[in-house]
Amino acid sequence: MITRTELLVWCETYLRANPVTEDTAKRMRRACELCATFTRGGLPDESAVSAMVKHLEASYAPKTIKNYRSYVLSVMRLAASAGATALLNHDLVRKVRVPAPNPVAWYPEEYERLVSAARRLKGHCAKRLDLPRAQYLSALVQAAYETGLRKGDLFRLTKDHFRPDGSIRLRQNKTTVPHTCGVTPDTLEMILAIPYYFPLRWDANPRTYSELWRDARKIAGLHSGATQQIRRTGATDVWIEDPEKSQ
Repeated sequence: MITRTELLVWCETYLRANPVTEDTAKRMRRACELCATFTRGGLPDESAVSAMVKHLEASYAPKTIKNYRSYVLSVMRLAASAGATALLNHDLVRKVRVPAPNPVAWYPEEYERLVSAARRLKGHCAKRLDLPRAQYLSALVQAAYETGLRKGDLFRLTKDHFRPDGSIRLRQNKTTVPHTCGVTPDTLEMILAIPYYFPLRWDANPRTYSELWRDARKIAGLHSGATQQIRRTGATDVWIEDPEKSQ
């Protein structure tokens, strides 16, 4: 049977076979380490995963707990397929109920304040010292609003993705569904003016990216939100103008 140490080894085996983002890999390792502390006799089983889930309920959001549960079960499924342990019965593992999401978007005037705030940012991007933060965030904000793309997809965009008319054809990373969208001529000009092949990618660590948004929200007088709220704002504005077009 798989032991606590082996669980962590299988976690690394899973990550080598299934490349994920750095943040996801970190959370998966954390989930396996946590689950290992709840094993009985060194054997991660349904009760161990259930104990981990119950432990997390006191301080973690349901969606995060569900992800942790899925991470461990995915690793255990890989180990079972190699004959290292028995396949876990998911029906015996404590379930996680995730409330229906309540999407939040900015009002049009709040979005306009954010656009103005982005242009007023001081300083330069970490690791892109020749790129003003105002230039980067202004392009990112308008691209997010006009395309409706998620942050990860915006980061993946290269200059080659943009056709002369500003249209884009991209297979979305989360859904794997091909998506056609585009930006206005003004936004396209802003993006192409950024001297990098991946113009909208943030090359520094997540902390400095959060600081970038925090500074912009402070200027705009907004308490929270980032690219997710922008894409929802864009979708809402499209629906208001033409409900059929938004379908």
